[in-house]
Amino acid sequence: MALLLWIPFSVAVFAFLKPSHRAVAFLLVAAALFLPELEFFDIKLLPNMNKKTVACAWVFIPALFWCSGRLKRASLGAVPWMLFALMVVVDIGRAVTNQDPLVLGHNTVIAPILLHTALTFIMEDFLLVFVPFFLGAALFSERESLRDLMKTFVLGGLAYLPLVVLELKLSPQLHAWVYGYHQHSWLQVLRDGAYRPMVFMHHGLACALFMATSALLAFGLARARDKLRGFGLYPIAAALAIVLALSHSLGSLVFLVALVPVVLLLPPRMQLRVAVLLAALVMLYPMLRAYDLFPTKMLVNWARSISEDRAGSIAFRFFNEDQALKHAFERPIFGWGGFDRIFVYNKQTGEDISTFDGAWLITYCASGVLGFVARFGLLTYPVWRAYRRIKRVPNRADQTLIACVGLTTAMVSVDLLPNGMFTYFPHLLAGVLLGATRELSRRESAPLPTRASAPAPRARSMRPPVAARAQGVRG
Repeated sequence: MALLLWIPFSVAVFAFLKPSHRAVAFLLVAAALFLPELEFFDIKLLPNMNKKTVACAWVFIPALFWCSGRLKRASLGAVPWMLFALMVVVDIGRAVTNQDPLVLGHNTVIAPILLHTALTFIMEDFLLVFVPFFLGAALFSERESLRDLMKTFVLGGLAYLPLVVLELKLSPQLHAWVYGYHQHSWLQVLRDGAYRPMVFMHHGLACALFMATSALLAFGLARARDKLRGFGLYPIAAALAIVLALSHSLGSLVFLVALVPVVLLLPPRMQLRVAVLLAALVMLYPMLRAYDLFPTKMLVNWARSISEDRAGSIAFRFFNEDQALKHAFERPIFGWGGFDRIFVYNKQTGEDISTFDGAWLITYCASGVLGFVARFGLLTYPVWRAYRRIKRVPNRADQTLIACVGLTTAMVSVDLLPNGMFTYFPHLLAGVLLGATRELSRRESAPLPTRASAPAPRARSMRPPVAARAQGVRG
């Protein structure tokens, strides 16, 4: 019912909330925060119509009518369009190269991927990758729209504050109270003897990452001396950070503790240099893991100094990554297609012996190295682009906001190494970063308007005419 009612609700929001880019920001954030997890409509040839696909579809369709002018004028540049084209090629390749069944043990058969499934792959990537990226670049490229988007995230964080505190006290129950079922295993709820809030998101990690994102954007707005409905943003950002610290999610807390000083103390170009380093880590991570160059043992020992539970969790992730990478290297170009084919099985019994956590690993196994380059290239290219062009942005406050969005984009991209792609926010933020960088950096080099036929002005006397002086009129 909630997914169905979201369709007329989206149209109503566009009709009443002006300007229309605020409707886009509100719908994308609100859908991720409040629509139900796990449930979906299974329609043949279409991707599963769940909270993410419904939200993206029913923000894009109304936007075609209410924002048509700005969408037509949108300019992404050559590289994003090349990466989108590569994504389509990969989706076709995934279906073409995985039409063989996998026979495991005596009775286990993993079904082949039918050729027409390529259309499903393409539509899913269109909704979950292209739509948020394109809308972000097209509609949030100007100063006020960029601020509106960042403030929408902050307002979403404020809306979640009492809900997170409630679940810290009572355990994650809101999803069950509203929708009638728990959205995740109860084993994932407890951490260090306390509850990890999920509210209406798929996992406690997703909730914590959203709170970290909201807090970091709030600190960026505060440094740019912006306000939220007349209220200063430093206390709001601090409140979001405190609630995150209580949420028992170490990864997101480490991100925030490390990046807040960068936002508050470093100049914008230095902030984006840090973001570029994080983006480079994301793109190089598969190679570092493949050649055993990533410091896995050091990270496990560091986690053990905090708690044995966290050390065991990280060690388990790295062990599964090693197994999955060996499986992925058997089909490195287009991957194993998706569905159950990406997992690692015991060849004698047919038992699934793998656990996939990181979005990068799922992408790499499902669509190969080309799919990884396409998806994660769209996340990291805008960061590099912003670093190259930040000096061309003439307004210092604009530089501050762009740098904050760049750091936030890099943060959520790095989070995709250990964790899943819980929402469409990473590609939305990447698109916003690209659009704002391109638009706000053009203003420095834009020529001043001139009139070729206008005559040169004549010098005028500072004294008023005699008639005017006689009447007592001042010159």
